[in-house]
Amino acid sequence: MLFLLEAHHGRATSSYYLQDHQDAMYKTLFLASEKGHRDIVRKILDIEGYMNDTQISGTKRTEIMRRACEAGSEMVLQIVLERSFELEGKQSWRPWLDCTLKATAGGHLSITRMLVNTGTIPRPFPLGGAHTSKILGEAAPRHQSAEVIQFLLRRGVINVAQLHEIQINVGFELVHCIIGAAQRGNVGFLEALSHHGIALDDEDFYARADCPVPIIAAKAFRQVDTVRALLALGVADVDPMQSILAHQFANGELPRDPPALLNGAGLNDDNDAVARTAWVIYD
Repeated sequence: MLFLLEAHHGRATSSYYLQDHQDAMYKTLFLASEKGHRDIVRKILDIEGYMNDTQISGTKRTEIMRRACEAGSEMVLQIVLERSFELEGKQSWRPWLDCTLKATAGGHLSITRMLVNTGTIPRPFPLGGAHTSKILGEAAPRHQSAEVIQFLLRRGVINVAQLHEIQINVGFELVHCIIGAAQRGNVGFLEALSHHGIALDDEDFYARADCPVPIIAAKAFRQVDTVRALLALGVADVDPMQSILAHQFANGELPRDPPALLNGAGLNDDNDAVARTAWVIYD
C-alpha cells in the first residue's frame, strides 16, 4: 500500500498523464479505504489538495464526495465531510442530490445513512416532488436500491404524499416508477411504497398515466415472484385479459422478458429503453 502511495505521488508532477493520474489516485484512495488505512486515505487527500481552504479545493471536495458515494466508501466520505464542515460550515452547499443518486444506484445504505445523519441530505427533499421523482426513478429498476428507499421513507427524506399530489415531475410520474419496479421484479421497492400508503391496485390511479396496475406489469414481464409478493401484500389479482394490456396479451406480444438496462441506467436516463415505461409496455 505504501508503494502504491509513493508511485501515485510521483506521477502528480506530470500533467501529461493527468487522466491516468486521476484514475490511479481514485483506485489507490478507495483501495486504502476498503482496507481500513485511514492514515493513507488522509495522506492522499492532503497530497491532492482536497483538504485545503481554497475555492478550487472546495470544488474538488464536491467531486470526491460524488466519487465516494458511488464507490460506497464510508471512510473517504466521512473524512471529506468532516473537513468540509470545518472549512465551510454545516449550512454550506454540498452536492447532496448527486450524492444521493449515486448512493441509491449502488444500494449503499451506510453511505445514505451518513448523508442523512450529517444533514448533507435535506429532509424532506426540496423543490416539491422533483428530487423525489429522480431518486425513485434511479431506484425503481435496481433491486439493490430497495433498502435505501426504505430508509429514506422511514426518515422522512422522501415525502411520498407530496409527490402523490404533484404527480408529474421532471418528466416522470410516481406511477412510472412503480411500474418500472414491477417490470423488474423490485419487490422491496414496491413493499416500501405500499407500507407508506401508496396504493398498488388503484386502477384509476394507474390508468390516468396510461399504465396497468403493477400486478399486470409484473405478469407482462414474467415476474412470477413479484406477482406472489403483491398478492401477499393484499393486492387484488387481475386477469390480463381484463386489463388495458388485453390486446397485447391476446396477440402474443406479452408476456415477455424485460429489456436489458443499458449501461445499468435508471429510469432517469433518456437513452434507456425503460426510461419511459409506456414505451416498454406499448412498443
